[in-house]
Amino acid sequence: MIIAVVIATRNRIGVTRDFLNSLATQQGLDRECVLRVYACDDGSSDGTAEFLEARSNIKVVRGDGSLYWGGAMYLAMSKAIEDKPDYILWANDDVTLFPSAIKWMLDDSKCIPSQLCIVAGTFLSTSGEVSYGGYTRRPGWRLAVKRAPCGLRIDAFNGNLVLIPRDIYSKLGPNDPLLRHTLGDIEYGLRNVASGGVNISSSSIVGYCNRNARTATWEYHARFMDRLRGAFGPKGYPVKGWWHMCLKYSRKLSVVSNFVAPYIRVFYRAR
Repeated sequence: MIIAVVIATRNRIGVTRDFLNSLATQQGLDRECVLRVYACDDGSSDGTAEFLEARSNIKVVRGDGSLYWGGAMYLAMSKAIEDKPDYILWANDDVTLFPSAIKWMLDDSKCIPSQLCIVAGTFLSTSGEVSYGGYTRRPGWRLAVKRAPCGLRIDAFNGNLVLIPRDIYSKLGPNDPLLRHTLGDIEYGLRNVASGGVNISSSSIVGYCNRNARTATWEYHARFMDRLRGAFGPKGYPVKGWWHMCLKYSRKLSVVSNFVAPYIRVFYRAR
């Protein structure tokens, strides 16, 4: 069995090295299970790309620094799909994995008889709160999600650690390159459900990963123009990708209202 581990990297060589070491020490996997890493390095200047290329078990695609998470993951995942592994495992290189994390997720992917599932890993922050994992859609007209506990069917997920069986990625393809950073992982979960697939959150906590500070997001910028640029930029709601997402997943009468909602927030600084 081959698991293609797909990562995006940029200018944090120590973090990337620690993550690769955690992969090498995963426990409970069958002897024939092979982890192959597919990395897209998006223009690192600290030697990350050279470090990755020096390792024989890693296939590296280079970016020019403009790809962001979604663009880099799209290139790395497309390269992995060419080799048709049994599973693709999205991973962020800043996660700290428990020693049996991948084994637990493999077990979870087979929890529904006769149907493989996408499994989203659930993480804790170092303060003990759930930081990343799965989401269910909120009721009503809004295209919005809320956090889900471990071990449930979910509609969407964070991309920190996501196990995707071959039958599913062969049907869905890679993540949407129009969503260059924010929303690319959420969209993939919604896409799987829309195609008749099943997503579940991992039945166990799989590791630690602290959330990015909320005050670092565009909604908290003090200057109006900074909020405006952030809202329309890759880490906000890029117009083409967000419109495409609203068309695909909004309820029929709420496409336009969902589309304009995040841009209205530009006029109200978050507190």
